[in-house]
Amino acid sequence: MESAHLLARLNPDGSVDASFHPQLDLWVIALAVQADGKIVIGGYFTLVNGAIRRSIARLNATAAWMPPFSPRPAWTRGGTS
Repeated sequence: MESAHLLARLNPDGSVDASFHPQLDLWVIALAVQADGKIVIGGYFTLVNGAIRRSIARLNATAAWMPPFSPRPAWTRGGTS
């Protein structure tokens, strides 16, 4: 089974990031991005990159070019309140 069908990361232009390829044995059904950019996944898998990880695992963002991901918008305020 090819892992790109299970979990993929997209580049800013929408193409698949070829440098991100975790090896999973089954499906990911939940995903969360932590403040430090690491990705927590949950699902039906039991192996992640050859290590036993039953249903939950944390992945490191390994691409050097990739800035930390923030799921929250950055708000700025000008003037007086």
